[in-house]
Amino acid sequence: MDIFRAEPHTTILFGRGTEEQVGNEVKLSGGSRVLIHYGDRRFVDQSLIDRVRHSFDEAGIDCYEMGGVKKNTRIDVVEEGIKLCRDNQIDFVLSIGSGSVVGSAKAIAVGAVWDGDFRQNLERKREVSGALPVGLIVTVPGNGSELSNGVIVTEDPPEGKRGLTLWNMRSDFLYPKFVICNPELVTSFPKHLGLSFSNIFVRIACSFFNCGWSNDLNEEMCTATLRVMVRTLKKLQENPSDYDALCEMMWAGIVAYTRYTVEHEEEQVVEVLSLAFKKLYNSSHGEAVGLIFPVWCETVLYKDVSKMARLMSGTFGITWDGKDDSAERCAREGIARLREIFKEVGLPATFEDLGGSGEDIPLILDIAGLKDGIEIGSYLKLDRDHAQALLSLILMANIRHD
Repeated sequence: MDIFRAEPHTTILFGRGTEEQVGNEVKLSGGSRVLIHYGDRRFVDQSLIDRVRHSFDEAGIDCYEMGGVKKNTRIDVVEEGIKLCRDNQIDFVLSIGSGSVVGSAKAIAVGAVWDGDFRQNLERKREVSGALPVGLIVTVPGNGSELSNGVIVTEDPPEGKRGLTLWNMRSDFLYPKFVICNPELVTSFPKHLGLSFSNIFVRIACSFFNCGWSNDLNEEMCTATLRVMVRTLKKLQENPSDYDALCEMMWAGIVAYTRYTVEHEEEQVVEVLSLAFKKLYNSSHGEAVGLIFPVWCETVLYKDVSKMARLMSGTFGITWDGKDDSAERCAREGIARLREIFKEVGLPATFEDLGGSGEDIPLILDIAGLKDGIEIGSYLKLDRDHAQALLSLILMANIRHD
C-alpha cells in the first residue's frame, strides 16, 4: 500500500436540530459579525433564518443577510457580498443553501480580505493567502463544495459569445470551519434529487478506481456505499420527505468527499471534462458528470474488465461468477443500468439536453486544454483523440437508445 497523509479540516454536525448550535460554532471560530448568505429569497425557509438569528442573538453575535445567489457562483453577487463585508466589518460568512451558495460564500470570504479589486486579483491569479472563516448549513446534499478547499467563480459571456468565464481558486483557507447537516432541512426535492444522486454516485465510483494498488477495502467501501445509494434513491423517489432516506443520502455525500485517498492518483478525466461542460453550457456539476461518467466507463473498460465488473456487480447486485469470460457482460449490464437510473431522475442524456450538439466536441476538448500531446487521467491516460472518442460515445449511446 502507498504511504499517504490525511487531515480532517472541517467539523461536521449531523442530525435533527443541529442548526440551533450555529451561534456557538461561529463563536468558537472567533466570529462576532456574521453575513448570512443564501439564494433566491422566494425559496428560503424563513423559519430556518429565524432560528439561526435566534441562535446568534443568544451567542451575542450581530448578523446581516444577503440573498440573490445564482447558479454557478456569479462574480457580480460575490462583489456585492465583498462590499457588504468590508462596509460592516464582517468577520464570518455563513452559507445556507446549495453548492452555488457555498461557492459564493467562499469567494466572498476571500475577496473580503484581499486588498484591491476582486476581479483584477482573479485575473492576475493572485494566491489565496487568507479568508474570512466560513460555516455552512447544507440544504442540498452531495455538492462536494461544502467539504472541499476550492471554489469556481463564473461570469456570463459577452453578448453573442458562448462560454462562461471561469476563475478557479484553491487553498486550505477555503475549508469551512463547520458544516451543519440536518436532513430535515433538505429542500427542493425531488427537483435536486437527480443532481445530488449523480454528484455523490460519480464521486464515489471514481474513487473506486483511485488506488494504484490492489485494495479490497477501498473497493468494498465504495460498492457498499453505492448499493445503499441505489436503494435510497428508490425510497426518495417514492417519498422525498423520508427522513431516514435523506439521512442516508446526506451521509453518503459526506463519505464521498471525506474518504481517505492518495492525491496523486485522483482520477480527473470526468472532472476536467465536466468543468468544460460547465464553461460551455452553464451546466451544473451533477448534469455534466451524469452525462460523462457512463461513457468514461465504456472508454476505460478494457484496461481491467474484471475491475469494472466488480464495481457494477457490487453496486447493482448483478449476478457474476467472477470469471474473466463473463466480466464484460456484467460490466456492460451495469453501465446500462446506470444510464437508465440517470434517465429516470431527469439527468441529460445528450448534448442537445444541455443546449448544444455533437459539433461542440472539438470546442469542449479545447476548453479542457487537450491540445496535441496533452494527456489527462490517472487510471487510464487519455489524449485528445481518446477524449474525442469518449465524447463521441455520448452520440452513440443516444443512437443505441433510440
